[in-house]
Amino acid sequence: MADARTEEIGKSVTCSSLLMGLKSTVEGLLANQSINVWNIYGGLNRVCKHVEDILLHRIKLQEEKADDNQVSYWKFIQELKWLNPTLGPKIELIIRCNESKQDRCLHWLRDSLNDHTLSSQLHTLVCNKQHLYQHYYDPNQPLKMLIVAI
Repeated sequence: MADARTEEIGKSVTCSSLLMGLKSTVEGLLANQSINVWNIYGGLNRVCKHVEDILLHRIKLQEEKADDNQVSYWKFIQELKWLNPTLGPKIELIIRCNESKQDRCLHWLRDSLNDHTLSSQLHTLVCNKQHLYQHYYDPNQPLKMLIVAI
């Protein structure tokens, strides 16, 4: 499922359209002026899907295969524990859940959105150019723009 979606994203979707999808979803959620936007029409799931699509865009496929041979960005995220050691316990907790790499990615993404820490964690990941180029082809496109968007 994610593998087919990743191939589709890599071939037909541009960086700007990925970001516009996230932007329109967030604007729609905020337009309701609700205290808890995650409960509006599956808001958390919709935002997670858009962010996941952005994180999967231009990822180096040969290195990022998940347990079930689907594409995953877990290796990219897992290195947060070395790039920012204060996040080590959070990453280790996710690892101990014995989930697939794909589920770990979603677990991290949901927790980060709920804790309002996604932007700072992505900033840590994106600012280390060596780390970024290790996991992404032409990483200057969607990920850095995502930091600005968030």
